Amino acid sequence: MTRTRWRYGIVNTPGHSLLLHSVGAVVVKSSLRVFCRWQVVGKENVPRAGGAIVACNHVSYLDPPVVGAAMLPRRLYYMARDDLFRVPLLSALIRRLGAFPVRRGTADRGALRMTLQLLKAGEMVLMFPEGTRSPDGTLQPPELGIAYLVAHARVPVVPVAVVGTHKVLPRGAFLPRPAPVQVRIGKPFTFDDLAPRPSREALRRVAERIMLEIGRLLSAVSNN
Repeated sequence: MTRTRWRYGIVNTPGHSLLLHSVGAVVVKSSLRVFCRWQVVGKENVPRAGGAIVACNHVSYLDPPVVGAAMLPRRLYYMARDDLFRVPLLSALIRRLGAFPVRRGTADRGALRMTLQLLKAGEMVLMFPEGTRSPDGTLQPPELGIAYLVAHARVPVVPVAVVGTHKVLPRGAFLPRPAPVQVRIGKPFTFDDLAPRPSREALRRVAERIMLEIGRLLSAVSNN
């Protein structure tokens, strides 16, 4: 089992706890099955090994654990906004579950380096190309950070669409409520023809292609 240790600012983040991740996933899956009629479509598209970027739409704080449970038995790392790591107990928990901090609204080079390190170590990293939660569930324009990582890590992108988590835990809500949730996992794809030093326009096209694949998965959900 690969264990990654790193230092990010004043936060000394230990490796991902496989035990805690597994226990948490069981709790999430059990709760979703009971209260949310949880459904995962495309489970066979999860890579069995090797680094990959899991690119997903973002509508709720529940998205990381829900997508993480859908990816089992693969582990999933993800970025979380840096202010969450200032809460001692919460910081300790989410770090053990594979989170690492990112400063939103900036080109956080530390978070990008951490992501590259994980991808090159053969891990899967969850990313939300929109950068933040959608206010109404519709896809927002992508940021270029994910395209930068695609260009430098040269790993497959696994598109994912999650639907219903915004109803389980809406913005401003503190307690979850029952609602159907579906995670739809698309086939991995690569950008093998991308230049070693792509232009900003090339990066923009990469990000837009990723959003297009996520959008197709969302359309498949809405048409069923």
